Formats: sequence, structure tokens, C-alpha cells
Amino acid sequence: MLKGITFEMIPIASMGDLDRATDLREGPANFFTRELDAALLRGEVDLAVHSAKDLPDPLPPGIDAFWLPEREEPRDVLVLSKGQKISELPKNPIIGVSSDRRAAYCTRRFPCGIQKNIRGNIEERIAQVDAGDFDIVVMAAAALIRLGIEERITEWIPLNELAVPEGQGYLAITLRKNEPSPLRTLFPLAGKKVLLTCSEALQEKTAALVRAGGGHPIQLPLIRLQCRRSFQLRCAEFDWVVITSPSAARCLSQSDGDVASTKWMACGQGTADELLKKGIQVEAQPESNYSADALIQLAQKTIRPGEKILRLRSDKAGPQLAEALRETGATVEDTILYNNKSIEYDALPDFDVLFFASASGVEAFIQQWGTQPLGGKTILVIGAPTALALKKHRLKPNIIAPEATASSAIQSLTPYFLAQMIE
Repeated sequence: MLKGITFEMIPIASMGDLDRATDLREGPANFFTRELDAALLRGEVDLAVHSAKDLPDPLPPGIDAFWLPEREEPRDVLVLSKGQKISELPKNPIIGVSSDRRAAYCTRRFPCGIQKNIRGNIEERIAQVDAGDFDIVVMAAAALIRLGIEERITEWIPLNELAVPEGQGYLAITLRKNEPSPLRTLFPLAGKKVLLTCSEALQEKTAALVRAGGGHPIQLPLIRLQCRRSFQLRCAEFDWVVITSPSAARCLSQSDGDVASTKWMACGQGTADELLKKGIQVEAQPESNYSADALIQLAQKTIRPGEKILRLRSDKAGPQLAEALRETGATVEDTILYNNKSIEYDALPDFDVLFFASASGVEAFIQQWGTQPLGGKTILVIGAPTALALKKHRLKPNIIAPEATASSAIQSLTPYFLAQMIE
């Protein structure tokens, strides 16, 4: 129950529920959504609830959708008749499958099995197994858990053995496009596809923040970090080590040297948290505005003339920070800890919002696809250097994150789109 909002549930049977003969692999993309969305467009309901994996792509005209952020267990499971074990199956078990993905798994797992199409809702499929029509059926664990019949799971299938659709385990809401709704203030990213170009290490956390706002994250890291394994830190030779990104901190695990024998200065909390995982306590970091400028101001107050500084960076970061640190009177060794390597893709997915987490990401994107795909899109950047990289191509971001962190960047989308709703 949401404050000030009441709900009336109206059950609607979909074509996919009523048609028990058509193989799901041959059914239309909107097999389980057409009737619900038609009722939505007619104004008979104000929103519809679906399994996220059942949504067609693209959505029908006039329909917006967003995923609820909480995900139920995503794995698939094997269900046998009550009390039966996998070891007790017949030599040629009859297997109920409803997708090419599950069929391929069963071919590998049960090469002597006889696969047959199975239809019906969850309870009906289990009843068919109990009646002996099938020996095994492959199902989504989320469905059994939501129905309170988790005890019927015979065996869990690991994700590395059977990958699942991106939407499996999520519920999705559809509503009428461009129509005011109280839900839009709770989920301001509803209907928005957010392309995440940040590094692979940040993808999952950033995607979760997008889902929390009702958006659909599209994970497309453009930069892969390549740590320089042969690098020797030699921390004991320096008074300070200055490090400006969580990525650099993660690379330390592949470097040799006594990383705890000197003082550490970081550009922000994300970097400090990564260092702490390695037992390294940060002595100094900006209290806010996690950026190179803030770090320089902190260094001017903290570092004494004559001290020795080791500046660790990527090959794309440039020597500007090291030069600014030398202005404090310190001796600075500017060292490349890791390289940024561009990741190439065959195609660019459709998107509404694009998040750039670095200038390297901007350059990698434009090198592959140019600037044309950015026209009419909402562009979000993590800080001034990334915004400057866009400016070099005569582009301007719609949003610059208040703080140079991925979390701050994604969270800044909420007030931006809420303001658009008010307008």
C-alpha cells in the first residue's frame, strides 16, 4: 500500500494463459501481455503487472514500462514428482520444456531424454508431472517461490550451467505513456532505457540504482582495465601515494610492494573503500566534490614542500594532476598503474539516457559510433573532465553529477526527470 493510493485488482487472462496448445517458442512476442495492455490503453485499468521477461521489445505504441527493483531468485529449477530423486529417473525420461534455452540445457544434461512441449500455469505443469505425463519439468524458481510452493523444487540449476533471461525474477509495471501517475514520482525513470558505459567493475551496482528508479539498465562497458602486472610500487620510498579512482585501487592487488608503509591520499569515498578492502587506511580525501580540483586543494593544505609523492594513474589520465602536485614543492613520480582498453561491439543498443563515467568512455563511444546517436538523448556525465571530453566534439551533457561518483550520477537522474514531469 502506497500512502494516499489504493489499488483494485482486476484479473485479466492473457492469450498465453488461454491458449494451451501453442508452443511458447512459436508464440508472438506479446503472448502474455497483449490483453492486459489493450485494457490499459482502453482506460479499463491504470497499470498492469507482468513478469519482466514476458514484455515484448519494443513495447507497443502508447505503453511505458519499468521493472520493480526487487528481484526474486533468478535461477531455473528441475521439478520431479513428489519424493522422486534425479538418480531414480528412467533411462529415457520425458522432459517438459517451453523454450530453446531450456531445451538446449536438457539435451546436455539428459542426452537420452525425450523432450516434449509443456503448457499450462505453474500448478498445472506440476500436476502433469505428478500424473506421470512428464518425468521432469524445467521451471523458473521465482514462480514457485511467489506461489509458496518452493518445496516442490527437486534441484536448483546453477546460472553457469543455464543462463536466464535478463528479466527473469523481476516484476514489471506497464502504464500509459506520457500520462501523469503517482507511480511516476516513485519511479521517475519509468520507461527509460539507460545505457551504462562505465567499467565492468561498476556495472552491477550502477544497474541496481537504475532499476531502483524504475529504469531499464543496458550494460555496455566501453573500457576494460588492464593492470600492469610487472609494476613495483616501492611505497616505502614515498611520503604519500596519491590515487584517484577505485579502478586504480583494484589494480593494486596485481602489484608488488608494501602498500601500507606510507600515507595515502584518495579523491573520494569510492576509492577509499576499495583501498580499505586491501587493509589500506586513507589519510586524506576531500570531504565532498570528489574531483581532481578538490584533491589539488586538499594537497595544497596537506603536503609539505620536499615530501615525495607517488601519483598512480591510468594511461589516459594525463600528467596534469602530477604537475599541480609539484606546485606544492613536493617531488612527484607520475606512474601509470593500468591501461584503458576500448571494448568494441557489433551494434549499439537503443537507449534514452547515456551515462559516461570517464573521458575515455566518451572517446571510445564516439570512435565506434560517432556523435549522431547522441542526438535527442539525455547525456549524463560523472564530472568536469568527462564533460570537457564531450565539449571537444561540440556536445554538452544534460546532467553533470554533483559528485564524481557513479552513485551520485545515477541518483541525479531522479530530480532531472521529476522536473520534466512538473513542466
